[in-house]
Amino acid sequence: KEKPLALPAAILLLHLRQEYDRGAVEGRDVVVDHADLLDHLEVWKDVDDQNPATFRKRCEAAISTVREKGILVLLTADRYRISGVIYALLTAEKVDAMTAAFEEMAAPSRARDRAPDPAPDPDPDDDAGEDAR
Repeated sequence: KEKPLALPAAILLLHLRQEYDRGAVEGRDVVVDHADLLDHLEVWKDVDDQNPATFRKRCEAAISTVREKGILVLLTADRYRISGVIYALLTAEKVDAMTAAFEEMAAPSRARDRAPDPAPDPDPDDDAGEDAR
């Protein structure tokens, strides 16, 4: 039995499936750069709540895991072709479920980013809490 994928690996798989679908529509092989994969994963750093060095190691491990599964085929030192095996591994139902789960995970950090500033004190001259003499 295989162990569950770490968050960066699951995010990477979903991204690769989406990229593969775009290429399939255009009738071409999809080639991705190592740096672009890391950039894509970087936006999830806050959700993962790891320090940058640890998160980077986890991202590199995710890329290695996906390569070992035969989904990324090494073309050059820093470029990969996405294998068609991704289509069989991530069905449309799995893509939908993963997308919904990731959107839910990202919602708290997005809400935090969009949170309004605290309301200003409506009466700055109000000395509530001080002794009135």
